[in-house]
Amino acid sequence: KNAKEEEAAQIASSKGTFLTSDESKTIDDVNVADLLATEDLYKEIASDLHKLIMGFTDIAETACSAQIAQGNDRNDDDEATESDSSAAMLSHYFDSVMKAERYLEALETLYRNRIGAISKAKATLERQNQLKEENDTKVLGKISSFLGDVFLLNDSSKESAFDESWKRADGKVVPPSISNTQKHVEVTLDNIDDVIVSHKNVEFTPKTTLYVEQLILANQMAYCFGMDEKSKSVQRSNRLLTRWISINCLTQTQESLGNDLTESNTGKDITEESSIVRELFHTVMRQNSDLWTIEGVKQAEEWVKQMHSLQQSGYIHCTPDVDAYNIVLLGLCNLCRPLSTKHSDNENRISKREERSRRKFILERAEALLTQLTEMHDVGIHPNILSLNLSLNALAKAGRDGDPYLCKTANRVLLKAIGEENYRSVVGINDEQSDDDKSIDDTVEESDLEGATKSYVKPNMDTYHWLVDIYSSSGDAMYIKLGTTLLKKMIEHRLEEQSRYLLREGSTGSFAPSTGTYNNILRALAKKDSENTSVTDKNSIEMRTEVAKEATTYLDSMVRHETSYPTRVTFIFLLQLWRKTGSTEAGEYADEILSRMETVSMYQRDLKPFSNGYMLALECWHTAATAGYVGAADRAFQLVRVIEGKSGQELISDDQEEEDTEGTSPNKRIYPLMMKICAATQDKRDTPRSMAIAFDVLKKMEDNGMTPGHAIFLYLYESVQNFLKHHPGEEGSDLLREVFASASKYGVKAPELKNRAGRNRV
Repeated sequence: KNAKEEEAAQIASSKGTFLTSDESKTIDDVNVADLLATEDLYKEIASDLHKLIMGFTDIAETACSAQIAQGNDRNDDDEATESDSSAAMLSHYFDSVMKAERYLEALETLYRNRIGAISKAKATLERQNQLKEENDTKVLGKISSFLGDVFLLNDSSKESAFDESWKRADGKVVPPSISNTQKHVEVTLDNIDDVIVSHKNVEFTPKTTLYVEQLILANQMAYCFGMDEKSKSVQRSNRLLTRWISINCLTQTQESLGNDLTESNTGKDITEESSIVRELFHTVMRQNSDLWTIEGVKQAEEWVKQMHSLQQSGYIHCTPDVDAYNIVLLGLCNLCRPLSTKHSDNENRISKREERSRRKFILERAEALLTQLTEMHDVGIHPNILSLNLSLNALAKAGRDGDPYLCKTANRVLLKAIGEENYRSVVGINDEQSDDDKSIDDTVEESDLEGATKSYVKPNMDTYHWLVDIYSSSGDAMYIKLGTTLLKKMIEHRLEEQSRYLLREGSTGSFAPSTGTYNNILRALAKKDSENTSVTDKNSIEMRTEVAKEATTYLDSMVRHETSYPTRVTFIFLLQLWRKTGSTEAGEYADEILSRMETVSMYQRDLKPFSNGYMLALECWHTAATAGYVGAADRAFQLVRVIEGKSGQELISDDQEEEDTEGTSPNKRIYPLMMKICAATQDKRDTPRSMAIAFDVLKKMEDNGMTPGHAIFLYLYESVQNFLKHHPGEEGSDLLREVFASASKYGVKAPELKNRAGRNRV
């Protein structure tokens, strides 16, 4: 229990020796009698080592659990004490792991020596057979003398005779006794394994898999001590698995392994053994993938290649499966985490150069791994839905916005996994499609269509989610339209699932379409719309209005499920869409969206009313006023009063964190915008009211201690001009003089207002 480094060195130096009661005997001198005589001794030593390995492994896992519990109960006041405690637990953990590993090495050495002894005993028998053919009389007499005494003893009275016979035949110490079950058995090359194993019912074939797995799992828990210790633990696990391969595969022949890896061991036994071995590889691969490094993912992929190599050498238990590939694909997804803006300010931040390298690696390997899977159906390995979704996940997170080539890559991956028929159904390709939609088919080469796997995967809601993510980030109108179509399919499918659930017919329980699915489409629509800011013709206005109306209907389906509840950005994207429509309905829909936002905020604590949402709503009313909506100024002024009532209370501004509840007054932004709406009102029925509102807003600004600038008086002047255009009269001069007098108090001269107003009209 107190193994030191010196003892570990002694264990390592013992390789090639053999334990017998005669210290002068070496492994080259081993014979069958030696093997039989030392079975109990080896069994006892192996049992002790097993207990030590498991005991120290349990101690290491207990130290990790204590560290995790301490982290959950962290107290800032006791930071120094907790730091000392963590250091002590780390030392305790590391010491236990290293002791367990040294005893595991001793157990492996024990097994290696035993296997070597068995091989030497077999070689001895083989040499004896050769000598028998050369000199039948002499060799046969000696073997008869030895084997006759060993296996034909009927009782203890013949023990002395056996001793004399053994000493004459070999000159060494004899085994204490032989089981009655071994009577009349001749040891040959054909039955030596059965005789040795059955003598004490001890199996000497290495079975260290369980202990290796336990030690690897202890290494896996080292994440609680930080990334440095986690990296070291992964290196230890890689070393352990390499040694396991050495002791169980590379240093053993098929013959020495008995029937473990032969076709005679079929059915349930092979399935269970393969499952244990694969889980050993999977555990180490997961540890490498969880490092969030390119080197870790490469090492995980190397283990897949190693499994293929061992399988080709005849070790069928090491045959890789689809789960092994999925672990590597999951590692690619983990690599994407530092690429997210959420991790830009934490310890996982990476440089721009590393970011480019990482993105390139992820995109290349995600497609390559899934391609390998689709090409292995001949050996019984097929991609599953998780393989496809992980590949698309990696592509979506590693791809850059505005990269149409990413969509082509995703389409190739999709085609190879789901087949041509399903692919055409997903992307909406058919004989009746439009010319624009047919161009989607051009993203896949004819060779890819011909080479699609025959074992197809059926796409699910999560598949659609990642496709929507990829298509919506492309910036291409064709793919954005396709993403919108997929989102509609997802909404319809979820409604069908809900009906099946109510009818107790089961449901897939997918999270999609999630809030992110909706927001990706809304972001793409808002961004694409902002690139075409001019709204000139009627057709363009109608088209944008229809898009905005359809997007607004998403709120109905979003609030039905917890995983798709709208967030702050959801409402921002919708308001941005309506702001750019040029429609007279923009203001009314903005009010509806604000009402929905306030309703949702009652059920979502994280969603608080925010000033940017109200500002966008006012801009929508400006859009409506410009389009000629009657009463736009009055409706907008009502919204201003609502904002004034919320200002300084629950309303937060753009530059505040969401948890800030104090808020700042948004009046400095809403008053100029309200004046702009008044200036944009030109309908004869609205101009009196809009002009009056403009003067009221000016007074509010002065009462609140705000200093009106040039833009404020320009909007006021234009509001008066719009009124006078429809209502000419003598009072017009008085109105203009009032505007100029107010402007002069703040250094704004009348000629300057007239000139700027004239330029604006031009």
